[in-house]
Amino acid sequence: MKQTVELYTYDGTFEVETQWLENNIESMSLNEFLSTYTWDEGEWLHIMYSAEQDEKAIAHLAKQLKQGYSLFKNGKQEGILHASNKGYEYQFSYFDEYGAVGDLQENTLEKMARKIYELGFRLCDKSELKIIK
Repeated sequence: MKQTVELYTYDGTFEVETQWLENNIESMSLNEFLSTYTWDEGEWLHIMYSAEQDEKAIAHLAKQLKQGYSLFKNGKQEGILHASNKGYEYQFSYFDEYGAVGDLQENTLEKMARKIYELGFRLCDKSELKIIK
């Protein structure tokens, strides 16, 4: 089991793996850092950690898109990834109970994964969908 450390920020706390923290603190031991760091440093580390986690999630989503996953949910909205007829390779269309909300076009699955992730959609199973049949 990986060891973790809880760090404090202005808004609360977050947990990171000890190894990640050791890799991201400058020229001091872990114990020295933990006994002297400020909430400003905690905030900065939280931003860095969150950005890294987001990038990992986007890369994972891109891999899943390449495997053919195409159905998404975000609260009461549903989305589907499909071939575009608007001059791009891919289109992501999303809907709510009243109809179409919007769509996105991209030429690569990596760029599309980023946009879908930033909209807050998550992959889902067809059985979870109520709008898209």
